[in-house]
Amino acid sequence: MAILSREDRAIIAKHPLNHDLDQLRASLREVDQNYDERGGTRDSSASTAASKLLATFLTLDIVSALRSKTRSGNLASELLPLLNLVHDNNFNYGPYRPLFRLVIEQAPDVDIWNAIFDLIQFFSPTTPPPTIAGSPPFRSIRTTFDGTPRVRSSASFRDSQQTRNIIRTPILEELSGRTFVDVKHFYTKYFENREWSKVVEQIYKDAPNNDPLDNFPEASQPEELDIWTWLDDFQTRYLVNTPGLYSRAKSKKEIAGALGERQVDIILKDRTALSEEPHNARDFRVIGELTKTNKSATWKAKFTQLAIYIRDTFAAQPTRWFVHGFLMFGTQMQLWIFDRSGAYSSETFDVRKEPKQFIHVLVGYASMTKAELGLDTFIQGDAPHPTVILPDAITGKDRALQLEAPPIFSQNAIACRGTSCFRTVDGTKVVKLSWRPDKRRSEVDHLTMARGVKGIPTLVGSRNVTTIEDLRMGLEFRNPKFLQQLVHDRSNDSLQSAFTGKSTQGLAKLDTSSNKRKYSSTEYATSKKRGSSSQKSNLRQEVPANDVDSAMPKQSSSWEAISSTRHLLYRNRVLTCLAVSPAGRPLQEFRSALEVLQAFRDAIRAHRELFLERRILHRDISLNNIILTDPKKTGGCSGMLIDLDLAVSVGEDDKNETSEERNMTGTLEYMAIQILEGATTKETAGTDHTYRHDLESFFYVFLSLCIRYGWPAGMQPKTDPLIGWYSGDLDAISVAKRGYIEAGGFKKYVLGRFSPEFQAQKELAKNLRIILFGEGELYIETPEKPARLYDRIIEEFDDAIREARW
Repeated sequence: MAILSREDRAIIAKHPLNHDLDQLRASLREVDQNYDERGGTRDSSASTAASKLLATFLTLDIVSALRSKTRSGNLASELLPLLNLVHDNNFNYGPYRPLFRLVIEQAPDVDIWNAIFDLIQFFSPTTPPPTIAGSPPFRSIRTTFDGTPRVRSSASFRDSQQTRNIIRTPILEELSGRTFVDVKHFYTKYFENREWSKVVEQIYKDAPNNDPLDNFPEASQPEELDIWTWLDDFQTRYLVNTPGLYSRAKSKKEIAGALGERQVDIILKDRTALSEEPHNARDFRVIGELTKTNKSATWKAKFTQLAIYIRDTFAAQPTRWFVHGFLMFGTQMQLWIFDRSGAYSSETFDVRKEPKQFIHVLVGYASMTKAELGLDTFIQGDAPHPTVILPDAITGKDRALQLEAPPIFSQNAIACRGTSCFRTVDGTKVVKLSWRPDKRRSEVDHLTMARGVKGIPTLVGSRNVTTIEDLRMGLEFRNPKFLQQLVHDRSNDSLQSAFTGKSTQGLAKLDTSSNKRKYSSTEYATSKKRGSSSQKSNLRQEVPANDVDSAMPKQSSSWEAISSTRHLLYRNRVLTCLAVSPAGRPLQEFRSALEVLQAFRDAIRAHRELFLERRILHRDISLNNIILTDPKKTGGCSGMLIDLDLAVSVGEDDKNETSEERNMTGTLEYMAIQILEGATTKETAGTDHTYRHDLESFFYVFLSLCIRYGWPAGMQPKTDPLIGWYSGDLDAISVAKRGYIEAGGFKKYVLGRFSPEFQAQKELAKNLRIILFGEGELYIETPEKPARLYDRIIEEFDDAIREARW
């Protein structure tokens, strides 16, 4: 049983539960009454009730104040992975029953929190089953109707959630199905026939006994410090003229610019940056992780650790094309590259058995050019005013645009669009770089179609820069690894069918006409299916490119590569640079509540015209995709709707936008309830994305702004009140969101948490909720007459604007 400290009890007394659990008590009592000690509960309501209970606890400030009993961090970091476990097919009510009973009986708060700690300890055994070392338990994310997993990126996590314990699970989900090991021709492509090959030959001539490894640690599994000592001596003797030099971080305090506290084993930086202390992630060129333990025992843990550091590097260098890394397990070395489509490695080799290859790698990393290291070579010049050259959207003539560094926005994830946005020096334009899927209609196309729509930026110019396919040219990929393996899963599920006849445009394909696998750009045929109504339209529901992705088949029950019968490979992406005008301010930089109201009204008006007049549906309404603009310079618009990356054209004439697939698209925390529920229920076969779902997303962005922003300094909530909207699996998120929007929850967990700045907007929020969801049971369907729904919402904002002006 967990033992609460005096400090724990003081925190609990300071944060009484009061009526926080009242609305859950009836459903908990019903579950407990149906409990059968021999066979468990008689229906699935137990997992739903447990999910709601845990999600409620996560909304309370106390979970960030109470410390974990099983690892460093707070209680919130323990509850997140526990929430992931709730919806496992083998859910067992037994361990949860003591907590349920205490809540039902309205036991003292101390007893309830003690039961929560006991529950966490139950799922955190002293000797865990084989998995990623030190990681919290997590489950495979739910699959779609055709067995395809919904995988989101790690971009949603922010601030205090960037600890390794919290981020390792979403980062594995992000890279699952996008990670390839033992890629053929890796060493040849990146290290052979280079200028530095001559340096390697000279090193062998200069080394004692022609052996640069003569003083390499003798132990069969050398210590990390011994390897570093040898490497430092090696570069002192042989790498005096290379542009890069190896260094190490002795403590977490020596790493700056990362998303959280990090301690990296080996860092390769430019020689000109070596004098800077502490080390900064913006200077990382290559990252290495060392361990004396053998590969089979620690590969999963070390790969995850390396991926976290790579993610930090992309965050600090958002225009980076790819990042090199390596893992060393004693004398076993594995070379890695991470790009916007995932990760892939060389074949593992023993540095003692292949010393020349080892020396070639060390010299190669230190000698690589910017292009070979994966640094951006499109943007010209250095900070503070680098330049891009783009053909004008009207005349086609090249024009140079000077940028203000650093970017005003960048995406903190690896396998994603990797979007970064810069304001131009003259302050009139925004330049955006993004790795878009190659088989989708581009944002440039949609901006061209939307030219003249009030509230949509104007395209200034654009250029396609490079592709993942080009960067990976010459490599032979086999089957990807699937990484979302449930720690406590003891089932032996067989492999699911790899291909169900659904469209997989945008994915590479293996040519299986011979025994040898060959890369082919051939696409699978796309089947077509008409929507059931004009509102649902014939929308092609593309594999999402930011927080949610459903590109790959269901994973196997092991960490081994999937069956060779699978044909899906990586998603090819195109790096596109485009410029738009005008430049605005981020929505969260509002100067008054009135400015926010005007921006939302104008952005919704733009969405209305975009959908009804130009037949384009946005599909990614988020906090980052609404900007504040000066109405004097934009024809009266106080806000604009940006980022048409995930938009689709609507209508039967646009055959390329039609697909049988109904994959989730958008930013997870602002996603409509019906989209979330459609993705987690096999019988629904997914849900078509409609205009109403975008309007619901506008509502969530508005609520998010009213809750997270507008607080006096020092009074902001210590934990994110909306953490349930993006944490856990899709079932948990949809349950949490329903709980917030239903009448009782909306009053307490939404309106009750509005910041002082937005207290006057509570009435608007209540009215918008009624317009979208009705007054009784939540109505989440799409009305057949879109104009009326748009008009009612816009009228509510107009009324609120008039009141705010008084």
